[in-house]
Amino acid sequence: MQLRIISLGVLSPELLHKTYVGLAEAQSDSDLPILLLVQSAAHLSPGAAQSAGAELDLLACKKLGVPVLQRSLGGGLVWVDGGQLSYFFIFPTAWGMRRAPELFDYIAPWIVALYAHFGVLVEARDGHDFWCAGRKIGGTGAASIGRSLVLGGSIMLHVDWQGFIGCVAAPSEAFRAWLAEALEDSVWSWSQLSSSPPTPEALRAVSYTHLRAHETRHDLV
Repeated sequence: MQLRIISLGVLSPELLHKTYVGLAEAQSDSDLPILLLVQSAAHLSPGAAQSAGAELDLLACKKLGVPVLQRSLGGGLVWVDGGQLSYFFIFPTAWGMRRAPELFDYIAPWIVALYAHFGVLVEARDGHDFWCAGRKIGGTGAASIGRSLVLGGSIMLHVDWQGFIGCVAAPSEAFRAWLAEALEDSVWSWSQLSSSPPTPEALRAVSYTHLRAHETRHDLV
């Protein structure tokens, strides 16, 4: 299967979400599927079915200067920052990917191979997550947009959770302290696995190498 790779460097939070939505809405049945690779400044993104007011302390978000952008994709509340490389697979439904688990199963080997190239062993779980050594290392969310199925996630190189912890709706400071410990114990970022995680540029280069076997077409911007 052919696949276009579009790499856009660093976008603002607003433009990040507008880009994958716009690409999905522009896709026709005859277009090639797309892999979008992009980074963004820190922001919070509730899933399509979530209420920002229920999940977040919106006053704290404003005080800390953390933008909140509701996304079109499903899944839970997501913290995005500059230490992550976000990816979005955009498949016109004519290519046969009609349900999120089907698309996840299709792209999972690419994610696993990407980590393995740098010596990190991960496994796909539950049709939407990636785990490493007993901890979650990445999740995905999906939605139908236009005539496309979109699945997005991120590779967490170095994540600073303090902004996230300071913005979530919490009954007390003790809860925030517990949340910090829980994140530390249950979620990996690459910097916790290695003192020298790969750069986003290195990940992009390896992405092209691994996907070339599938007759990909590269659109580098």
